[in-house]
Amino acid sequence: MTIRQFNEILKQTSLKVVYYKEIPLRPALKPLSLVPLLKEMFVKMVVCILEKTR
Repeated sequence: MTIRQFNEILKQTSLKVVYYKEIPLRPALKPLSLVPLLKEMFVKMVVCILEKTR
């Protein structure tokens, strides 16, 4: 799954995003991981905590 696909799913869900962080491959590559077109290649993982809404 790509980051873009994951974010689209997040938009469609009724769950509340409590925490969201994109972890770059290496700290030195962080600037590249912030560029939307390059993000898919330079982000190692996405950490997301969701909360069920009442």
